[in-house]
Amino acid sequence: MEIRSLPPQKVDIEVIYTFCKQLIEDYETDPIPMEKVLTWCHRKIQQNLSEYQVFWVNGQKVGYLRCCPPEDGVMELDDFYILEDFRGKGIGSAVLRQQVEQADQKSLDLRLYVFKKNEAAVRLYQRFGFHIVEEAGNSRWIMLRPHA
Repeated sequence: MEIRSLPPQKVDIEVIYTFCKQLIEDYETDPIPMEKVLTWCHRKIQQNLSEYQVFWVNGQKVGYLRCCPPEDGVMELDDFYILEDFRGKGIGSAVLRQQVEQADQKSLDLRLYVFKKNEAAVRLYQRFGFHIVEEAGNSRWIMLRPHA
């Protein structure tokens, strides 16, 4: 399976936002000001669109990932989404493997935030060497993968 990574287009802002909103609705357990959080998410996506990648397989859009610029030897993975029809096919693992390899080549650690209740995502990250380093509120873990 060949996965191509291309820059996003403006139309992708709303798709990424919809994923973000759904994830929060599905997994957030902390009391949050939902409208304020969603407004912040939308603005974050708009302002950082150039940091996102769109993944394609056989001419079909399959997912998104934002890689924040490295800071202090750590690169943060954010907004990692695989479209529902393409989940369970190894695409998320392949994309994550690429990110791990690139981080290792640059001697960068990887960090991410994941909802505790998103058990499939937590297991995926653990398979790739991420471990829980901290709680973020009551609903999320901060996970870190030291570079090889």
